[in-house]
Amino acid sequence: MRRRTQCIVIILIMLAVSVNAQKVKDGFKGFEWGTSLEKLDSLFELNHVDNEEAFDVYNTNINNLGDVKLDFCHFYFYKKQFMGVWIKVDGYSNYGLLLKMMDNVYGDHEQENQYIEKYTWHSKKTLRILDYNKIKKETEIRLISISIYRQQQKDEEEKAKKGADDF
Repeated sequence: MRRRTQCIVIILIMLAVSVNAQKVKDGFKGFEWGTSLEKLDSLFELNHVDNEEAFDVYNTNINNLGDVKLDFCHFYFYKKQFMGVWIKVDGYSNYGLLLKMMDNVYGDHEQENQYIEKYTWHSKKTLRILDYNKIKKETEIRLISISIYRQQQKDEEEKAKKGADDF
């Protein structure tokens, strides 16, 4: 009887973990990492802002998340594949609301240092960071595709090895 109860408890825990893992969103606004630049451009009126390292950065027409007004929402692309989001917001009250919103979507956050207001949420596909700067009173959120970022790093290493032959 005790063994049966233990088995049932283990199965229920596995089901709860599985259901919770399915709720976690990877990507942004329903679009998965790797979505083409062309597809997102037609929906979010992308404007090229910069080439930051190997990434292309585009401003979007996204002006808010819920009741929070955004300073900007930038999308990052690598080889025309959607790989990240950078959001900037002013104000302490917006920081608190965004932290609660992200906890609701991604589950409980991690905080490495209790004196630094930097929070992370991890999944197999995505690294999510919310960082509040007390001096500037601004919040930055970054959502990054782990696999596309690793591919970019690998490509950079290969370029560096090839370039080293020129020395």
